[in-house]
Amino acid sequence: MLTSGSSIEELSDRFTDIHLTKLSKISAEWNIWRVSYDTSTMDAEAAKRKIAADPSVKIVQFNHNYIPLKGNPNDTFFAKQWDMRKISAPQAWDSVTGGMTINGTQIVVATVDGGFDLTQPDMNYWKNTAEIPHNGIDDDSDGYVDDYHGWNTVWLNDSFPLLNHGTACAGISGAMGNNITGVAGVCWNVKEMLVATNENNEASVVSAYSYVFKQRQLYNQTNGAKGAFVVVTNSSFGPAGYGYQYPLWNAMYDSLGSTGILSAGATSNNPNCDVDTCPDIPSQCASNFTIIVTGTDSNDNRHGGYGPNNVDIAAPGNATFTVGLDSTYASFGGTSAASPHVAGAIALMWSAACQKMLDDYKQYPDSLALVMKQYLLTSVDTLPALVGMIVSCGRLNLFKAIEKVKTYDCTLPTFVPVVNSISDNIIIYPNPVNDYLKIDAKDKIVEVELYNYLGQRLMSYGNVSGIYMHDFQAGLYTIKLRDINGNASVQKVLKL
Repeated sequence: MLTSGSSIEELSDRFTDIHLTKLSKISAEWNIWRVSYDTSTMDAEAAKRKIAADPSVKIVQFNHNYIPLKGNPNDTFFAKQWDMRKISAPQAWDSVTGGMTINGTQIVVATVDGGFDLTQPDMNYWKNTAEIPHNGIDDDSDGYVDDYHGWNTVWLNDSFPLLNHGTACAGISGAMGNNITGVAGVCWNVKEMLVATNENNEASVVSAYSYVFKQRQLYNQTNGAKGAFVVVTNSSFGPAGYGYQYPLWNAMYDSLGSTGILSAGATSNNPNCDVDTCPDIPSQCASNFTIIVTGTDSNDNRHGGYGPNNVDIAAPGNATFTVGLDSTYASFGGTSAASPHVAGAIALMWSAACQKMLDDYKQYPDSLALVMKQYLLTSVDTLPALVGMIVSCGRLNLFKAIEKVKTYDCTLPTFVPVVNSISDNIIIYPNPVNDYLKIDAKDKIVEVELYNYLGQRLMSYGNVSGIYMHDFQAGLYTIKLRDINGNASVQKVLKL
């Protein structure tokens, strides 16, 4: 349905990239038209959201006579996937099934593990199409020769040991859904980037994440011409150590976050281990860009470590059912299974993001990655067994997470920061902020103002040492400070 006075022909002209074609007029009074598009250009859900974002479009939906809602997929073994029903995945899939953003960008999950099965038919693996396979040349100048299938930091090529653990993890986050085959992953049509490492060698692990960082960095730098749109990594392993012993891991996760990548990680499998005090990596890494995951069973009992400060969320991790080796399917459990549920959730959430959120993500990848993490953690099913035990107090709910993404304000213009003109250092923290924003300005500030995206002043203060942000909506804000000489400092603050 178009807005009054809008032209279907003009709409078609604006969507030549997907070959939007007028088929017939359904209602002249309501300006409703039946249209088609070239299905080879993008996923149907992505096309629907892309068209819906046009200002001339009031409503867009499928013709339900021949395009059913997704809901429960037709995968052979979906009845065995209690985990997907527990996290309300079918309800989420009624809205979005994943794989691409609203503007047709392919979403990628990077799975870092010991090995994989490249022949598993139920998987949609990422390929570096900028690389010509096995010609001995670094065709895309990314620093890796012949990295067509991904990268192996041990063998220094793109072949992998045939191992079930990595294959199963990738299957939970991204096995193809509704293809009358096997199982469904959390995000049906996502591409899985495979990076093999020696989990017992820290240098190999850091090298693996460096490969992921490079691919997203290239994507950002070339506007998608090279690299990959990696939004999340998953690693279901880690040493028994304390955070201060592994400073490289924290720096690694922060670097990934700077490009827009969150990193899901499995906590200890020991249900008696409080990872706030007992040694576990990555649980004790201080980076804001990690999402540490414990496991639950079909009755929502915890089956993994805990930590009121260091474990963020729970997800199914006991006797889940997913892909295996040699075209098989089998049970897979532990926090190793829980973590990829969360990685897949982040990927699916980005497929539900509006164009405004994607634009903001492009300009401020680190900030918007943290917004997505906050959406995830504030949309859980709160469980008594998890209250006081983990940060979110709950287990993943995929449907609620998708609905949370839809609350992002998609009507505001993109935020443009202003350069600081006050010579003395000003420290505003924490940033991102949940509750109280501290302003350390060495008593040089005489006025503090808070603005929203539209440039509308929300609050004005005198010389204050902080602002309570608890009641403000999540998003980006402007803090404007003036000193006694009239100089101004304008800084971007992310409210979670």
